[in-house]
Amino acid sequence: MINPWIEVLMDQYNTDIQKWKLEIRNYLDNPVAVAGHANVIETLDGLVVKLSEAEDKLNVVEKYFSR
Repeated sequence: MINPWIEVLMDQYNTDIQKWKLEIRNYLDNPVAVAGHANVIETLDGLVVKLSEAEDKLNVVEKYFSR
């Protein structure tokens, strides 16, 4: 059985992953929203960093604490 605190962390990281994927997809699929941003590459890079951080955290928790 997974510790309830670890379960909450995993839920949070999964939610963050979905949120950042949605944000990235919005930029890629909505050219009108992108047109309003001066530095699209920098913004997308920042979102990818947030996505990778959430995935890394989830992987660590799953690897070491979800047994």
